[in-house]
Amino acid sequence: MRKKQKKKINRIAKYLYLSISVLMIVFAIGSIYNVAFSNDTSMKSIYTYDSNFKLNYNVNLIKDNILIKNNIVDPNNIPMGRVYVTDLLDNFDMNFGYNYKSSTKTEIDYTYKITAVLKGVYTEDGVDKEVLNKQYTLLEPKSESVNSDNVKIDENLKLNVRDYIEQIRLFEQTLGIKLKSNLALLLSVNVKTVIDGKNLSANYVSDVSLNIGEKTTDVSGKLTDDKTGGLEAAENTTKEVSAPLIVFDIVLLLIALFVIRYVLKQTTVVNIIRNEYKLELNKILKICQDKIVQVSSPLQIRGEETIEVKDFQEIIKLSEELSKPILCYISKQKEESLFAVITNGVLYRYILKGEK
Repeated sequence: MRKKQKKKINRIAKYLYLSISVLMIVFAIGSIYNVAFSNDTSMKSIYTYDSNFKLNYNVNLIKDNILIKNNIVDPNNIPMGRVYVTDLLDNFDMNFGYNYKSSTKTEIDYTYKITAVLKGVYTEDGVDKEVLNKQYTLLEPKSESVNSDNVKIDENLKLNVRDYIEQIRLFEQTLGIKLKSNLALLLSVNVKTVIDGKNLSANYVSDVSLNIGEKTTDVSGKLTDDKTGGLEAAENTTKEVSAPLIVFDIVLLLIALFVIRYVLKQTTVVNIIRNEYKLELNKILKICQDKIVQVSSPLQIRGEETIEVKDFQEIIKLSEELSKPILCYISKQKEESLFAVITNGVLYRYILKGEK
């Protein structure tokens, strides 16, 4: 029985088919695993909270100031959010409020305190330099524990603004410098709880300041401030199996396996050999295209002399010296081409042959 002849392909094509097939197999197996066995992971919120800070204050002026005694300035009903004359300020009645509301009732431990930081900045050669930074405790730290979803802090205190103003002026008079001063008011809160075995800590620090100027003072920052936060956990969800996609992946896998088997079993590699004859012929035709005249029959001169030339450069030299064209005959039966220059009954011929 006659053995079936293998199909010839070059080495590059063989490796290309095999590489594409391997990629198809990897893609198909990965897709099948992803569809049939893997799960989606998403983040699920297991605990959320909202916190709210609010600061209210009343301004109290120095009652024995001459402007107040003469009813030029009304010491009553001074609203928040205004600019105040520094020399008239005595103290502020302040209320610090903080509310923490969570989505789940848990055991909560929380601590809080209220501090003030007096800062003074001196400007020299256009550069601000902090030369005063002193911290004061307005409310000692407090700790509480509750089993709840809500924490409320409500603290009232009297801020003796006049004391801080006098400290700044004493500093300026002693050193002979002018300061840009402010008094930061800090409510610091730390809330801790445990959710599904995981520790959660929520921290808050208020952002409120009294800008104490030489002539005027104002309150700046966030008198109300809302924050949110929470805790998330990874949740695995099973994918819905897509039958059409699995079928497609299996078909793709079978095709790739068939291609690999066919290439390895039914094909043979054909090495590509450089054809020096054709390369040389094309080179000659390109270089001498303006000198060469192709003819359809072999070059012969009966009864006249034929001189064989071993170097094609000699043919080019004769053509140029005699101003004659180079006649060219290219055989279709074999790898052979004839180039000749004819003059005075003499045929100068160069034969280009391929390898036998």
